[in-house]
Amino acid sequence: MKRLFFVLRLAGFVGVTCQLANLATAQPRGVYHLLANGHRLRLDLGPTAASSLLTEEGTGTVQHLGNQTWDATTNFLEFRRDVGNVFQWYRLSVVQGVAAGRFAESTSSTKPPLRQFLFHVRGWNQSVIDATDVPRTWDVSIAGTGGSFGGVLRIDRDANGVLVGQMKVFSLNGALAEEPESELSAISWNNTTLSFVRTGPFGQQQFSGSVSAAPSRLIAGNWTAPGFTGKWSGQRSQVLGFGLGSQAQALSSWQARFRRQVLNLTEGFRLINTNIPVPCSVNLCPATSVAVSSAAPYVSRDDGSPPPPPNYIVKQTTLTWFPGSRFDPANPPPQRQVRVLLATPPMSKKPPKGWPLIIAVNGHGETAAGLLFPNSSQWYGDSAARRGFMVLAVDIRHRSDKLYAGCDNGCPYSSIRGQGYATSDWEEDGERAFDVRRALDWAMANNVINPNQIVIFGLSLGGEVATITAALDPRIKMAVVSGYSPDMHVMDVNGNHPCYRWFNGLSANTSQGNVAHEFLDVSDYEAAIAPRRLIVETGASDFVFSRATPPWQGDKQVTRRARAAYGAAASNLVHVLHGARSDVLPHAFRVGGKASSTACSGPPNCASTLTDPEMLRVFLVTQPSTPSDWQWQTSSVTRVGAGDIYLDIAANLPP
Repeated sequence: MKRLFFVLRLAGFVGVTCQLANLATAQPRGVYHLLANGHRLRLDLGPTAASSLLTEEGTGTVQHLGNQTWDATTNFLEFRRDVGNVFQWYRLSVVQGVAAGRFAESTSSTKPPLRQFLFHVRGWNQSVIDATDVPRTWDVSIAGTGGSFGGVLRIDRDANGVLVGQMKVFSLNGALAEEPESELSAISWNNTTLSFVRTGPFGQQQFSGSVSAAPSRLIAGNWTAPGFTGKWSGQRSQVLGFGLGSQAQALSSWQARFRRQVLNLTEGFRLINTNIPVPCSVNLCPATSVAVSSAAPYVSRDDGSPPPPPNYIVKQTTLTWFPGSRFDPANPPPQRQVRVLLATPPMSKKPPKGWPLIIAVNGHGETAAGLLFPNSSQWYGDSAARRGFMVLAVDIRHRSDKLYAGCDNGCPYSSIRGQGYATSDWEEDGERAFDVRRALDWAMANNVINPNQIVIFGLSLGGEVATITAALDPRIKMAVVSGYSPDMHVMDVNGNHPCYRWFNGLSANTSQGNVAHEFLDVSDYEAAIAPRRLIVETGASDFVFSRATPPWQGDKQVTRRARAAYGAAASNLVHVLHGARSDVLPHAFRVGGKASSTACSGPPNCASTLTDPEMLRVFLVTQPSTPSDWQWQTSSVTRVGAGDIYLDIAANLPP
């Protein structure tokens, strides 16, 4: 059967375009903090090798560089480090203060072939990232009576320029010990010294500390409480993050920068700062029709009793795309194939401006095909297709060459890695989000989709991918994310599946670390969605990502930080609670009503009645009232939602 080929020629969006203008041509200089195969290095980069220094954290060993070059066309920085009789050659893609690349070790002073660059490097330029005094975030270790507490300390300025801050403790001696997030007051910060008061259910604690001269990413000091004095220390983290509000007035600039930086870190230095177009060809294997299941709907579905009939057709295909490689263009990764299904309503109901589109991404334990199976616990693809939406279901799986144990829904996809390379420059979530965006390219190529009505649905792992994809792709106008708005630090010690972690830069590429902490957290992805509509669903007894009581207080903390990015559009970030009924799974996607099977004639005309007021409830207490208010996180004060998800889409997206 003949295959069809076409090339997507897109422009205007950093996460989609195949070719971008250079973002910078001047050689990057300043202080870089690098994580190179598990080793911490400080790079003081000057205009020449003779003026540049590399310092090993811990040992203090200082070395000059050799063979330093900068390619303004590709934005690759290269240099050589001499360590005794060993020569280390570095090749780094530098994008707006973020460095990502590889290095090689050799006993020869001659530069080795690129395939011998076996080790990964990630880092950031403090001279660029810290252009202002806030925001600042540190991962902290606090010496207490029971041992060492792990936490995250954040400071920033609010819209009025007043210093604000939060501290979240999540572990004790490396084990899960999640506390409510604490507000900070009496904050003093001058870029060198920091002091504040922390208030919580434990009372008040006074902290003070100073940034170390070298490396300046570290901070240390003392803390006191009635009858106790202890020490604390911290290292910079979430350096690309939105913060707590100081960047709200320049939100679009922060978002554009954040997207470029994240792509450089997670998508194999694929697109950024090159005049050479990266192939974005998509090979569309002939789509084959798939029988729509006649199985009875899943017993706990809340989208109709029964839901509307499945009057849609399904076709399945495999998309093939070509990642390319800026690091080693001569040895690009092989083509990548991803399975997708497209559900289309009857053509007779096609709206004048095109179909509204739901992108559905599956979580652990399911596949794209399962999303369109009515009796699946992840039935939201079938639900949307029954209501007149075109549904694009994208298969989300694990890498077959995974770096962790366990693969509950199959590992059919190899990681994206250059030919002859043993490891990938892509993070796993970078691959997944790019798969979804390429699938969206394909779905939109025939011009039958209304670009104003593109929504993404996801549960758990699917919610993770939906959040990241919506953050990176402004074509998505609304995201509905269920069972995913966690604190990644809590996930690290909670025993969650490690496929969310970033590994490049670690010494063994194992799940014992998470490079993502250096750069961002979940709230930053949510902030990158602003001011587009984001609905976060949390189960009343969903303990998957937190064991705190109640478990949804962590979700409230994360969405609160993201809400600062929404400003006057804060109502577009909606956090809802579900699951009061005994037959509703706590970790599940909910539509939020009992839609009549006869009242839905296609969006936006899906009439609905909320027959169970406990199904979807909107949190009303979303922030503290005073610096001593920590109870807001456990407040279950809610109101009944205005209707189901489909009504929300119709009410909040333009026609």
